[in-house]
Amino acid sequence: MSENNPTKPKEPTGKKETQSEEVELSGRDISNQNLKPWPKGTSGNPNGRPKKLTSRLTSDGYTKGEIDDTINNVLAMNEAQLLLLLSDPDLTTLERIIVKAVQRSIKYGSLHNLDTLLTRVYGLPKQETTLEVLIQPPLFPDVLPPTEDQGDAKIV
Repeated sequence: MSENNPTKPKEPTGKKETQSEEVELSGRDISNQNLKPWPKGTSGNPNGRPKKLTSRLTSDGYTKGEIDDTINNVLAMNEAQLLLLLSDPDLTTLERIIVKAVQRSIKYGSLHNLDTLLTRVYGLPKQETTLEVLIQPPLFPDVLPPTEDQGDAKIV
């Protein structure tokens, strides 16, 4: 490295350098090589965001009351009853979806699905908040707030 050229010298890569320099790509660069941009005017997600479960079931003909009653009944069952229910060939789509959601929660020890189902049926619990208001004297006691007929504040 000379004094006129303060750049770092190239570190040896272990590869033989030729006229056309060989570039080593990392895993992310390799996977990004195959990506192609969407043509103008074309969406990358033509179907949009997936519908929520309740919306799908309502469009299948279930009423909100039926959905809530089914959730309530399935949540009252034990694990053996859920397994027995799943083996029933006459099980409706609604029941099958809810039973599988409950089973996933049991299997993984997650409360997310159960929380969603309970919130759907019973709503969120009442949340109490406390608000403390501290009234302080005005910063500029000589300045009165403007009235409707006055444009600016008056100094007293």
